Amino acid sequence: MPTTDRAVLTTEAYADARNLAARQAIYRWQRPHHDLPGQVVVAVADRSGKLVDVGCGNGAYLSRLRTLRPDLSCLGADLSAGMAPDIVADVQALPFDDRSVDVVLAMHMLYHLPRPSVGIA
Repeated sequence: MPTTDRAVLTTEAYADARNLAARQAIYRWQRPHHDLPGQVVVAVADRSGKLVDVGCGNGAYLSRLRTLRPDLSCLGADLSAGMAPDIVADVQALPFDDRSVDVVLAMHMLYHLPRPSVGIA
């Protein structure tokens, strides 16, 4: 079961990208294959402005977006400095003003929040 313990998330679980990369590797066996970063690119095709990927992990989604959508201003935020964030921040207290972000991604991370509703408020 995923943990919500902030200390565990920033040390044991995600001190660096190795554990996340191991979990991501299982998707190569997925049939039918789903290109999730590609699906995100399609989903934001009509969006513009500033995009923030909260819980960006190793930046897999950001990398694809930055390559295929250079017109978007993409920023990665993650609780763990050992990942690939542009800023280290907890989704429960992001350092952005209300309505200052046009698109928010929260991929595979809401289950790490004690109260997911706080992360999407």
